[in-house]
Amino acid sequence: MEGIQYLKIVLITLQALFSLYVVIIFLYVTLNRPKTINGELYIGNSPKNNFNGRVGILLPFFREKKRSIYRTINSILKQSYPRDKISIYFIVNHDDDNTNKIIEEAYQSLNEYDIKAKIIRVETNRRKGKPAAINQALKHVDEEHIIIFDADDSFPSDYLNKTVSLLQNNDVSAVTTKVYRLGEGLLSSLLTIDTILWYDVILPLIYNIGSVIPLSGEGLAIKKSYIQKMGGFPEKLTEDAFLSIKIAEKRGKTEYLSNSFIIERTPKNIIAHLKQRIRWIQGFYESLVYLLLRTGRIPLRPYIGLLLAFISPLLAVGTLFSHTLFLSYWLSQLVGNHVIPSFIIKVFSGLLFYWSFSNLVLGNLLLFFVLLYTVLSSRFNEKLPYVYLMPFYWYYIGFVSFISLFLPRRWHKTQR
Repeated sequence: MEGIQYLKIVLITLQALFSLYVVIIFLYVTLNRPKTINGELYIGNSPKNNFNGRVGILLPFFREKKRSIYRTINSILKQSYPRDKISIYFIVNHDDDNTNKIIEEAYQSLNEYDIKAKIIRVETNRRKGKPAAINQALKHVDEEHIIIFDADDSFPSDYLNKTVSLLQNNDVSAVTTKVYRLGEGLLSSLLTIDTILWYDVILPLIYNIGSVIPLSGEGLAIKKSYIQKMGGFPEKLTEDAFLSIKIAEKRGKTEYLSNSFIIERTPKNIIAHLKQRIRWIQGFYESLVYLLLRTGRIPLRPYIGLLLAFISPLLAVGTLFSHTLFLSYWLSQLVGNHVIPSFIIKVFSGLLFYWSFSNLVLGNLLLFFVLLYTVLSSRFNEKLPYVYLMPFYWYYIGFVSFISLFLPRRWHKTQR
């Protein structure tokens, strides 16, 4: 009986967390009326067209395809920001022969556009990934304002204008934006919807709580002096998200450029998607542990906002666990108690039964309507039919979040 009581306590805690998460999200979407600029959602300070500063664009490339490299370069060339104030830094490993060859070609072509460019070759351990390469390259970067793009990024022509204008504010440490991942097929469409929920609902909610949000590495704008003050980019699985905790710890502020965006291609297949998700989730676990260890050292509001973000993989595990147990109980009532272990039947009694039922049906229904509304209001409303499959995708994410607890931590490059 003691074991059953402990399990009940765990399930009640999980149900409470799930209920709280759903209610906060639903109330935010239904009651919040964020301001708009030119008809687009905007959270944070309004950027002003201000061309006072030079900007260094860092392009850390590793084993990239030619089309992916040129997609990013072409977006840079379409920027309305003055070209004489742009410097491009290609960051590539010494032994990455194919990427080096493509970059040499791109470097030569940039001379035609009067853009200053430089190739920085680094020596990094593949396990340390992108942050280690950037840290080595920083000593060769002259500009105070830097923006980092990945291969395969595309973005609007005013992206540099907006980010640099915000970054010039003295109180702003970093600027981040939405990163929509697009591709064809079922899994890619579900990932697109997942990013819409994250960037159009979750991050604005977190920003309104504490003005510091988990950063995205694509299109990340930050001051070089600030990075140097923190000892460089954290060499973690998700260095961008981890960096947000360091900023909050130093009483810094991030700006969320929510009226712009980055478009990035989705992983090329389910294996690539799985590896990407495992890295992200393990990076969030790593960030969550560090955040909990810094309890009391970070202002309360940013701490709560970041906690809501970094606890999400554990919430997915808990939801998977509690929903599976409740569905097993329900199945036992339909086909006979001898099919399901008796302890499951004993656990779901009284209040816990009705609470679990409400979360399974009403909770997921509320999230479903939030998704319908958000996707319908987005620029990607052609993905609307895939919303009906999102509960299955969340179940899959719960499983991936669970196995990520036990897998060795390593950096996986996303294959697109």
